[in-house]
Amino acid sequence: MIKAKDQNRTVDTRLSSFITALPKAEYINPLAFPSWEHKESRAEAEIRVAGPMGRTKAQAADDFKAFHPKIPRSDIQIFSDGSKSESKDGATGGGFVITQFDIQVAQYSFSLGTNAEVFDAEAMAAVTGAAKALALPSIKLATDLWIFLDNYEVALRLGSHFNGSSQAVFEDFLKLKQAWAARPRLSHIPPARSQHGDFAAYHERFNHTTAHTLCSCGKRKTPLHFFCKKGKAYKTLTKSPPSEAIPWLLGIPTGGLALAKWLESTKFYTDICPQLVSAA
Repeated sequence: MIKAKDQNRTVDTRLSSFITALPKAEYINPLAFPSWEHKESRAEAEIRVAGPMGRTKAQAADDFKAFHPKIPRSDIQIFSDGSKSESKDGATGGGFVITQFDIQVAQYSFSLGTNAEVFDAEAMAAVTGAAKALALPSIKLATDLWIFLDNYEVALRLGSHFNGSSQAVFEDFLKLKQAWAARPRLSHIPPARSQHGDFAAYHERFNHTTAHTLCSCGKRKTPLHFFCKKGKAYKTLTKSPPSEAIPWLLGIPTGGLALAKWLESTKFYTDICPQLVSAA
């Protein structure tokens, strides 16, 4: 274990002071300096963004082509860019495209006027794209968010505390990183597939005597209770009969996206069929 002072970090808590005073044989890792609190060095940032590190552009491109298909299709991917117009006005602008399940789910472009640098546009495009991704209903289906851009310096500064141009934009990105970690997940599709969750039969099997086994509509909670009459009153999930809709909703990416949007708009698991526990 490397001491905090060996990493040039400031010991600023009683716990970290105690840990660094321990004999070497008793060192432990107390997570006194989580990665989102200490300032990342440039060397650490280069490792994080998988920088060239001796590779040519052609080698890096080949590595990316081999890596990209391995990204889970449910993850959100942002492709952003910035440029300066060669026309008379010479305006600088940028934009982004967001994909998920190999489907384009959002796009946006903007202008920063004639006085902005391409670096600023590149940074703004990446950060604006991340903010848009956090607002997508399908965010609950994603494990990770990937940002692809061709400006190495911008990539290094995203998520770091470097000072300089576009500082406010990079500070906004640090806030987005925290929001991404705290984002809501769609936790109901896996239980619906496995039938282990807030369902009447599951609670009865394990003798959960304090659990509520009925939906607010009066019917028993089941893994496929998406077709509740109260839910239909808010918004129709699909026009297909349940026998055809269930495999699509729970087994196909586009169906999962449709279900995520429906659960979000109807607040099904918070207002219609919430998980309630009776007092013991």
